[in-house]
Amino acid sequence: MHNIFSFILMILLISTILMAGCTNSTEATEADQIARAIDYVNNPTVHNFALQQVQHSSSGSYNIAQICDVWQTIYNQWTYVSDPPNFNYWTSASDSINNGLKGNCADYAVLNAAVIESIGGTSRVITACAPGGSPCHAYAEVALAKTQSDLQADANYICSRYHCEKIYYHIESDNQGDTEYWLNLDWQANYPGGMFFNDDGTFQIYYPNGLHETGTDTGYPHPEPNGDISTTTTPQPTPALSPIRTIHYNPAWHPSAPQTVQIQNNYYRYYAFEMKEGGVEKISVVTDGNPIDLMVMDSSNFNTYTNIEHTNEPGTWYSWNHLSVINDQQTLTAPTDGTYYFVLDNTRYPSNGAYAGTNVNVAVTFSSYY
Repeated sequence: MHNIFSFILMILLISTILMAGCTNSTEATEADQIARAIDYVNNPTVHNFALQQVQHSSSGSYNIAQICDVWQTIYNQWTYVSDPPNFNYWTSASDSINNGLKGNCADYAVLNAAVIESIGGTSRVITACAPGGSPCHAYAEVALAKTQSDLQADANYICSRYHCEKIYYHIESDNQGDTEYWLNLDWQANYPGGMFFNDDGTFQIYYPNGLHETGTDTGYPHPEPNGDISTTTTPQPTPALSPIRTIHYNPAWHPSAPQTVQIQNNYYRYYAFEMKEGGVEKISVVTDGNPIDLMVMDSSNFNTYTNIEHTNEPGTWYSWNHLSVINDQQTLTAPTDGTYYFVLDNTRYPSNGAYAGTNVNVAVTFSSYY
């Protein structure tokens, strides 16, 4: 009986060792795949692409403006395309460039990591899963300066450029005990240093040199501009299906009776219509209780508005504004003949308007008088 028990115990021990070895082997294999995919070394495709994105105003030694320049181009131009089921492949950064900036979140993360490395930065790729094990996600991070004062300067630049209130980062110590600040470059974040993916508390870290480690998730928001660096606040959950970028719709829709549409979180929606000089357009808007911004503008101002939404560059536009609307009516008398745009905005723009932080259902009625 003793011999049987010993045999069973040995089998269990061997199984445990084999399972642990399999897990380590899987992580090592993935680390090698990711390192190979970050193919910036001796690769003119990646380096040339990165150089083309850096603006003249950002010239000089490697700096935060250059990080934002390359991230902005990828963010603006990326087309999300999912992989087929059971497809386990890390697309190289050079292939993503040659494919016209298309792919999934893992491809986006690898490309960001590679272009950062190619202009002199230090990057890594993070993989994580939401509580419950699904969905899973990948994103890149970039190492910032190692002092709080330099971190504050980077935060000031980012929030000046992207009109944000804080940046999120991971804080660690390197082998010499020096502090490292790792900035979030996720496409879900909507700007460099935006909120982290809502993971289950741990994440896997992969470096371009093939090294791998496990991290625990404590992201730190960095307020701007007062310099009060928090070390206790964890990141707020970010929806796993946030849009890659602000997307607009233009259906042929001019209802004479109320119709309800949903304006997704961080999206805007617009409707174009023709008006004659002196024509009157009455618009009624009733939301589900969440505020939304209602705007009407001509073609020139609409072009300015959409450019600001998609580039995050500073600028102003003129419109017939009704901000933070829940139940409201607006009447427009056209000053000239032309195309006008009715906009329902559920983004952070304009800065003095509403931002619900969730999807908003809106019942809209148009009434035209010519």
